[in-house]
Amino acid sequence: LDLTALDGYMRDLRGVKTKEELGMIRRAVQVSCQGQIEVMKAIKPGMSEREIQGVHEFVFKKYQAEDVGYPSIVGAGHNGCILHYIKNYKPEVSSKELILMDLGAEYHGYTADITRTIPINGKFSPDQKAIYDIVLAAQEAAMKKVKPGVSMTELNQVTKDVVNRGLKE
Repeated sequence: LDLTALDGYMRDLRGVKTKEELGMIRRAVQVSCQGQIEVMKAIKPGMSEREIQGVHEFVFKKYQAEDVGYPSIVGAGHNGCILHYIKNYKPEVSSKELILMDLGAEYHGYTADITRTIPINGKFSPDQKAIYDIVLAAQEAAMKKVKPGVSMTELNQVTKDVVNRGLKE
């Protein structure tokens, strides 16, 4: 039994999805998106990171997701800059802060991965808006390039080029 080769074969098999699997992935994405929408409506200054996480995870359960797909990341202010921050402990988010939310619902073993950064008070400052627009432009540029055969390295380079140009401007 060649376990090294088996890993490669299994990885290739997991990359091909049946119609049923795609349906479950889409459902996980729909529930996760609904969670973001409902949190955006409910969020307000003074809430804690854990309270915001709780709203997300409640919505996941409300729409029949079995679980969260990975530890939820909800980071306000500087906590949103900590890679894989999962403490979600900040007791009060101020009205001037941005909050990063990286959460995904799990539906029948399939997980979505949705990340959004929004202003806690619902309105970007001019500087926050400028950065948001650069990131959005990078995402849109990469999405235009996505097609079979285009590598993640190429897509990463497209986003880096857009971000670097935007920050320089």
